[in-house]
Amino acid sequence: MVIDYRLPATPFAGTAIVSQPCSVPPLTGMSARMSLFERLSRIASSVSSVGRADARQRFMELAKEWHEATDHLSSPSQIAMHPAYQRIIGMGPSAVPFILEDLRRSGGQWYWALHAITDASPVPPGVRHTSREVEEMWLRWGREHGYIEGHGYIDWMVRSVGVGASS
Repeated sequence: MVIDYRLPATPFAGTAIVSQPCSVPPLTGMSARMSLFERLSRIASSVSSVGRADARQRFMELAKEWHEATDHLSSPSQIAMHPAYQRIIGMGPSAVPFILEDLRRSGGQWYWALHAITDASPVPPGVRHTSREVEEMWLRWGREHGYIEGHGYIDWMVRSVGVGASS
């Protein structure tokens, strides 16, 4: 028998489908939950470490191109419509931790990309904020949602889908 483990999209990698032979009947209750959690953890760490390195490299190349081409511009639409920025948005959720890291380190107009990818909006509408205030709101959002400050894949999986969480 073959079981497909479908891992949820994470901040670090897209959905992964990993087929593994399984001849043991499924366990039930808490032992099954922990057993599945342990198996998913091992699979996820091997899948996401490769995907994360590739995503980071791709992001760094695109962000460098984007910064060089747009850091001198003042038009938000020109900045956000740059092809490298659009390709970063196309990376989806895997780009979010890298965007937040770049925002913290270099600043920049990442708000459109963050909103497009996450559909989040931590900035209250109708009130004018400085660029620094908006940056801080997004960084706080990133910490609260486990994208920055050391929250790894397993922490994200436990919070998101309850795998391994005690009942």
